[in-house]
Amino acid sequence: MATVLKMYAVAFFYRFWEICALKTTDLYATIRDLSDKNEFFGIIKLIEKQKSPDYGLTLEYVRACVNAANTVQDGYELMERANTGLDSWASEGRDDPQWLFLKGYILFKQGLIPEALIRFEHALRFVSVNSGDLMGKVNTMLELCRTRMIESEFPGLALRDHQIVSEHIRDNFGEYVKLASSFNVDILRCLPHEGHDYQLLVTCGLSGKRLNVPQGFDAGANSRLELSLALPKDYDFSGDRLRNWEVFLLISLI
Repeated sequence: MATVLKMYAVAFFYRFWEICALKTTDLYATIRDLSDKNEFFGIIKLIEKQKSPDYGLTLEYVRACVNAANTVQDGYELMERANTGLDSWASEGRDDPQWLFLKGYILFKQGLIPEALIRFEHALRFVSVNSGDLMGKVNTMLELCRTRMIESEFPGLALRDHQIVSEHIRDNFGEYVKLASSFNVDILRCLPHEGHDYQLLVTCGLSGKRLNVPQGFDAGANSRLELSLALPKDYDFSGDRLRNWEVFLLISLI
């Protein structure tokens, strides 16, 4: 009798495990379907109904909160919910690149750039080379963090000085449009006209940085400069790094 009861107990346990596994599989399938439709609030509601979601479900919940926060004007409360979810599994996630990426992203959105940079650098140590999508996201956020930190170190020209430089460019090279900005330096595109039959790119703001001047040159006259680049009048500004390598070369010098 005891043996029969034991067999029933084992059978019940395995059946119960199969049902739970099936429910979990169905749940993740539903989450993927909602994610494909960008129904992030639906994912949030679905997971919040679960009793004691495990580590994997918590990461799905955090991703949904982060994505939902990016679709609304004020996503602070959603980011806080995501942060709370991550912190509840901090010990499990300390060496998990997925957890580290999400934590770094939330810190980045909160303006805590140095702290975010630490998480992304740590994530890069553990991310698999086979996880190309995650590795790409981590590297992108690393570049953004480093850019923000450099920008914070160089605030750019004071407003009045920026006006003086931009007016000088307009007076000497004609009307311009703003093509891009990099590290608080604008790149202005001066259109062709009778005075110069070509496109001209000129930086506005680089002179806010004091350059090291070689010995023998006047530091007062040469330590603050702007850069310019002349291009054919029919130059095609497509934004492609290969086709517009000259433009990206100028940006890299800032």
